[in-house]
Amino acid sequence: MGLYDCDGRWQTSTAEVFRVASDYFVSLFSASPPVNAPVFLEHITPSVTADMNSGLLAPFTVEEVITAFRDINPRKSPGIDGLPSGFFRQHWDLLGEDFVSLCLDLLRGNIDMASVNETVIVLMPKVDKPTSMKQLRPISLCTVIYKTVSKVLVNLNVDGAFLPSARLGAIGVIARDRSGAILGGFAKPIPVQGPASTVEVAALFAGLEFAIANDWPSVLVESDAAVLVNKLHRPAVDLSLLGDLLAPSRVLLTANAARLRVGFTPRLANIAAHTLASWACNNNDVITFSSVCPEFISRIVLDDLSSSF
Repeated sequence: MGLYDCDGRWQTSTAEVFRVASDYFVSLFSASPPVNAPVFLEHITPSVTADMNSGLLAPFTVEEVITAFRDINPRKSPGIDGLPSGFFRQHWDLLGEDFVSLCLDLLRGNIDMASVNETVIVLMPKVDKPTSMKQLRPISLCTVIYKTVSKVLVNLNVDGAFLPSARLGAIGVIARDRSGAILGGFAKPIPVQGPASTVEVAALFAGLEFAIANDWPSVLVESDAAVLVNKLHRPAVDLSLLGDLLAPSRVLLTANAARLRVGFTPRLANIAAHTLASWACNNNDVITFSSVCPEFISRIVLDDLSSSF
């Protein structure tokens, strides 16, 4: 058993296979924004009605947490703690009160979301005898606590796309409420200068500003750029180029720590934002929407809801 590395060399030792997988995902999910970041939300106006916002501003309740938990399939594979939702169901009389209390503390910002945002990635083969990382499909296994909390929060997914031949990038942002209904979003092309291969940092910053502009009280902003998310959660000073480029997003997060959180989500769970960004990049056009959105995005969101968790 083994895998070819990025240089085409066959690796068989456990340490080297691990390095091949690690290098592949670091390269795939690394992010660098354009050097001159544009004003992302120019011409973008809040798209949530007063009635919709009143519901989003309401305090989190025990009933919401229990409803979100019940939506999780008890037969799904467990996360890093090894506990599927069926375990909590079976022992609800002993664990239920503490489970709900923990979820509410996370939702209210009393506990850092990073404490439950650890994910096991399982590699499923696409072919009978995979020999490279491209022939393996990553499946993300989140903890039941994280799944429950993310179902209660406003979810805002962000992603970027890039056309090297045109030096053109694009960002996609889409927000959904606690029930999964679309609240709004946008996608727009942005010029890319220098060697930047992705615009994930730009998409993240645009998503944070979009959440702040709509005055949502508790938002989970999800990106599939693992390196970006990990850097944001590290308290140490980051003097790297990416650390400098993330500084504006870090300022927004610090100033709005009570209501904004950033987490990693795998690409397969970020398809709507990715499709928006790809559309804007390929068409070199802007699209904005509220609860009524393009049909191709509605279909993706409905498919996502039917298969999530």
